[in-house]
Amino acid sequence: MSGKLAEEFTSPITSLQDGEPYVGIPYIQGSSVPLILIPRNPGVQPPNFNFKRVGNSEDRTYEIRIDDRATLIEERSVVAVRDGDAQAWGIHFIESENAFIIQRGIFRPATVWTVGDYQIGIQINPGTTFPRKQLFRFSGLTEE
Repeated sequence: MSGKLAEEFTSPITSLQDGEPYVGIPYIQGSSVPLILIPRNPGVQPPNFNFKRVGNSEDRTYEIRIDDRATLIEERSVVAVRDGDAQAWGIHFIESENAFIIQRGIFRPATVWTVGDYQIGIQINPGTTFPRKQLFRFSGLTEE
């Protein structure tokens, strides 16, 4: 997998947690819903997220949306909201893991998406190594 990202792309997000579940949203109606993990069961179609670069290509800063909802931080959770502006997320390739981290902004220490209790939360990681609960993969997005 290349670490290069297209300017815009659509892809499922897969966690590198055990079982490699998909990231999605629950089937509830509300103005704000948490991002959750969806097990990889037969017949389950992964939800697609829309990624759009909002910074320059060096920053790798993107808005991430699912359906008509923008993703952002609410308290210590990553949520999808109907109204409001999307969070700008820094997406960085971790070559040794062949995976990406998704973090608030582009600065260190990294405040990254983290799997916990079947939801996506936000956690500070001051280091340069990331546990599987902070690593994600996207499909069909790389440029050579």
